Amino acid sequence: MSYNRLLLAAFLAASLSTAGAQEHASPGQNAAPPPVTALSMMASAVPCSDLERSIAFYTKGLGMTLGGRVEMGAVTEVPLMFPGGGSYLILLKSKAEGSPLPARGPLSRIILAVPDLKALDARLTAAGYHLKAPITELPNYHVAVGQLEDPDANHLELVQRTP
Repeated sequence: MSYNRLLLAAFLAASLSTAGAQEHASPGQNAAPPPVTALSMMASAVPCSDLERSIAFYTKGLGMTLGGRVEMGAVTEVPLMFPGGGSYLILLKSKAEGSPLPARGPLSRIILAVPDLKALDARLTAAGYHLKAPITELPNYHVAVGQLEDPDANHLELVQRTP
């Protein structure tokens, strides 16, 4: 995807997330989102082979919110918002029937900060998803870590900060 198309997709996804937030805003809060004043993560995009399966994983398993669909020429993009707001994740699906997923680049995983890893593990299990291994406690680093793969084998690392 070209840089300009990626920027357009990011803008559209951001507009969708802002529109969703405005639906729940109190009257008179139709103001534009605040300007960006510092470098920050806006979104990350991951390829998927089956949008509905991936949407179910990220919404039912991880508790993210669907932000709509953006039709971008040869691909469909589906922004997913995190419960606390901030950056978001975009699922990318080619419209060409049977087209393979693009080769994965050098990024090896998506790392998500979670408030309660054991509760999230229980939620995932209830939704039919499972961690790849038991939760690893790393007290020297004050974290607990869980490893998970989405339906297209994109690696997710779930990290809870611990005292």
